[in-house]
Amino acid sequence: MTAAGAEIGRSSGAGRLAVLSSIVGYAAWYWTLAQGNIGRTGMIRFAQPLIGLPLAVLILGGSLTWPLLLAAAAIVAWAALARRRAETEADDAGKQRSHSHAKRTADLPGDAFAARPFSGNPAAVCPLEAWLPDAVMQAIAAENNLSETAFLVKVGTDYDLRWFTPVCEVDLCGHATLASAYVVTSYLEPLRRRVRFHSRSGPLEVTRDGELFIMDFPTQANEPVEDTAAVAEALGATPRELWSGMDLMAVFASQAEIEALKPDMTAVAALPLRGLIVTAPGEGCDFVSRFFAPAVGVPEDPVTGSAHCALTPYWAERLGKARLQARQLSWRGGALQLERRGGRVLIAGQVSLYMEGLIRLPARVLEAAA
Repeated sequence: MTAAGAEIGRSSGAGRLAVLSSIVGYAAWYWTLAQGNIGRTGMIRFAQPLIGLPLAVLILGGSLTWPLLLAAAAIVAWAALARRRAETEADDAGKQRSHSHAKRTADLPGDAFAARPFSGNPAAVCPLEAWLPDAVMQAIAAENNLSETAFLVKVGTDYDLRWFTPVCEVDLCGHATLASAYVVTSYLEPLRRRVRFHSRSGPLEVTRDGELFIMDFPTQANEPVEDTAAVAEALGATPRELWSGMDLMAVFASQAEIEALKPDMTAVAALPLRGLIVTAPGEGCDFVSRFFAPAVGVPEDPVTGSAHCALTPYWAERLGKARLQARQLSWRGGALQLERRGGRVLIAGQVSLYMEGLIRLPARVLEAAA
């Protein structure tokens, strides 16, 4: 091969390499555009084809007109995209400044005491780094419009826990505690299997066993009530027994009576205490119940863990057994596994996640509540 031929071969090889480099560079650049990743990396990817294509043309002896025009067009496109990205980042920064508090929540509309969605008792759970003003938490609960919204803050290895209905804060809530334990063990600390919460009702422990959550709650003492007239009027039926504790508890003879009750919610709301439990022996389980609490914004609660702190010791003594199976006969329904252990009751059930969400609170909302 002559020297001239060798030189041409080298030039052709170098030209092909430069063209290949240019093609790869343009492919990388367009990928960068698609990702919106115009930064230092984007500049390097952008510069490679601008250098590679004119260099290839020079080596191959072609005209620079079209490559330069392509390069100029690419520069204009890059500049426009970079400006758009800068404007977007500035807009996002402005939005972030206008929201002084944004917390990701496992926003249950998830269902406690349920193995599948759309049954059991829905609750919202809001993990926080620090407590929000009470008025803001109450507003969130009202906005959620569920029977309970739980708020929790980690303190050491435990969590402080509070519960809000749409209209007020309450001292104890079972299903939202169950849902909170699900959030902790599924999202916040996935390797954890036991959680201790501190609440208005004292320490509450929840243990996770596979898909089952077991709550350790205090029992609620009940005293017999002789006068049943007000409760009978509110329910439209006279109970065989009436007890008073954290709630009123009316005992009937059969499940059919519980199912047939159509209480006057205005009259129920006028009764003393938090709410009204109705209960009777169950068909296919140890006992059934319903729970009405219109005074705290919950006309009929789908499944009420805290009510079983009173129901469990009553039925354990009446039936002579410590372990009980119960069903709550709301329109959604729910199943509970219960065990009396001295002055404590173990309440077990499953949780079915329905939705996750992000709550954003503008600074003006927090300032107004301060």
